[in-house]
Amino acid sequence: MLKWIFNTIVLLLYLLAHSSWAATATTTFQVTAFVNATCTISSSPLAFSPPSYSSAVNLDATSTLTVNCTNLAPYSIAMGQGNNFSGGTNRMLNGASNFLNYTLYQDVARTTTPWTGTGSTPLTNQQGSGANQIINVYGRVPSGQASAPTGAYTDSVIATITY
Repeated sequence: MLKWIFNTIVLLLYLLAHSSWAATATTTFQVTAFVNATCTISSSPLAFSPPSYSSAVNLDATSTLTVNCTNLAPYSIAMGQGNNFSGGTNRMLNGASNFLNYTLYQDVARTTTPWTGTGSTPLTNQQGSGANQIINVYGRVPSGQASAPTGAYTDSVIATITY
């Protein structure tokens, strides 16, 4: 029995001696990431209807832009003047020389903030949310234009997002 006690004491002393040899050290390190601002933009057609135009009344239509920008990314949207722009006016074309004037606006009243034509301004001070944001585009074919010949009138406008 004495031998067993002696062996146990020796084993304990050995374990204590070797456990004091174990040591630890620590460090810290930085974890970083950079999120780049990104944006996408898409549009729906702007279709003036009814299909018949009367020079006696304004013809209004609404389209939408769908914007998706990184959360909190600032952006602005500008509209191009279209393929048939002339003399400060946007125009849709039918055939070789039949035109119908129109303007795009940022406001639903279609009176204060033109997006195209003379005095146009971009939509500024916008901020991304990380989700789709819908931006309305309000169009108007103003009354008082000469009677337009029958047929399809078209134009193409480029919407550009800057972020």
